[in-house]
Amino acid sequence: MNQQLSFDLMFTILHVVSAKTAGKPKTDKLDQFSYHYRNHDFESQSKLKMQSLIIRKPPNYYRVSEGDFYTGDYYKVDKRIDSVEYAPDVFAHLRELDNISTNELKNKLGPDVAENIARIKKAGEGMGKSGSFFFSCYDDSLLIKTMPEDDFTAFMKLLPHYFEHVNTYRKSLLARIYGIYQVKLEGMNPVFLILMGSVKQIGDQYVKRVYDLKGSTVKREVFHVNDEGKKEADGEDYFKATDILKDLNLKKLMEKEIILKFDKADQNAILAEMFRSVTLLNMHNLMDYSLLFCVSYNPKYVSLHPEKFHRVNGRYVLKTEHVEHNLKEAQ
Repeated sequence: MNQQLSFDLMFTILHVVSAKTAGKPKTDKLDQFSYHYRNHDFESQSKLKMQSLIIRKPPNYYRVSEGDFYTGDYYKVDKRIDSVEYAPDVFAHLRELDNISTNELKNKLGPDVAENIARIKKAGEGMGKSGSFFFSCYDDSLLIKTMPEDDFTAFMKLLPHYFEHVNTYRKSLLARIYGIYQVKLEGMNPVFLILMGSVKQIGDQYVKRVYDLKGSTVKREVFHVNDEGKKEADGEDYFKATDILKDLNLKKLMEKEIILKFDKADQNAILAEMFRSVTLLNMHNLMDYSLLFCVSYNPKYVSLHPEKFHRVNGRYVLKTEHVEHNLKEAQ
């Protein structure tokens, strides 16, 4: 996909999701969801047609990004646009559960939000290389990404049960899905899109490690590759805080630090949520899933004990002497 088409599609996607999302919850009594949503709500569609699209340049655009893909004070998509929002009222209900309003979609995902411009440029360049789209808003609380048609079909079959599950189990470990869309530009194939909430509920500056866990040790380790192109088994210190590591990496970290100190009640609660989530996915023959596990510093603890931390590339890192002290205390 050439660069111009990438930016055309990206601006269109962000406009459709942020400004044209049409659904509304069918009741303000969210706990009574089963009385208000029927099969036709999960099958409904909100369709939109536009002959072209004009996006205004943010007034403080020059402060947040280099380069320019605007013509004067606007960006114009000079193509016919067709979009579909699937099950709009159902997803509006799911957003309402987490207090996400349509205004928040506009303020966080809008292509005319100055804080998003640098990310728009990066996402557009990435789309031009891969053909796939991934965009996370300026505060990383919401993200949009493309999904294959097979995944779209599978999720729409799952949606009624997913809806019931998330409404019933408010602490479910399943990712929060806030919308499904299709966007088609004139002369291009349609793309399916999923709007999600961030699975990390904390700012990246506090993140220590992120793990993708499957409960297996087979090919479940990420290695550091040195300057000579060789894998290093003990490369823990070389990983960035946001690199996605795996089961064996977590096992190695636990040999150095005591980080999993859940009491029995918390253990039981987590296992119960995992069992319910896995049961739902198994019902729909969905087997390729994992648990995203984020190890982070408590922001309140960091603010109370700043002397124990230093900043590396904008992130908090516990000083070595305090890591060793905590390990000795735990032993």
